[in-house]
Amino acid sequence: MRIRIPERGFAWRLRSAFLTAALVATLVGCAHVATPSLTDESPAPVAEADTWEEAWDAAFGPRGVSVGTIRGVADDFPLSLPMPDGTLVASTVGLGVWDMTFETEDAENEADELVAALDEQIDQVSQGSTPAGGEYWRYFDDTYAVQVQMEPGPTPPAMVAVVVIEHGLLR
Repeated sequence: MRIRIPERGFAWRLRSAFLTAALVATLVGCAHVATPSLTDESPAPVAEADTWEEAWDAAFGPRGVSVGTIRGVADDFPLSLPMPDGTLVASTVGLGVWDMTFETEDAENEADELVAALDEQIDQVSQGSTPAGGEYWRYFDDTYAVQVQMEPGPTPPAMVAVVVIEHGLLR
């Protein structure tokens, strides 16, 4: 697995990736604010979610997890889960939540490989298309709720985004 983190223009690309991800997520109906709130209380663990939607709502709903932008892949990202190859242009992390966007030359191929690897590990619960001509896949098991989203480019840039929620730790 190759993960590149660009040195030049990182802030511009990060801002662009966040705006693109927010637009796409809003259009798909899955928008969340990825801005940390330092005054909010830390989320306390709750019972495990029974569905992908419950895990998503617990993580990104009104009392959801505070997340912060980081550079690179979080140290506590679950290594058992695959990631796409590409240039990591946006990464946020919170208690049991990891959200990363990778720009890649061939987003469709990267997404296919990632989805095939996830299909062997976690039950796929839904898939669909995005308004920009991309696709998304959702996975759910006893531990994780995962969403993979692919946008083929050129606008937004060719990218694969991965959101992982460790749903037994949320709210």
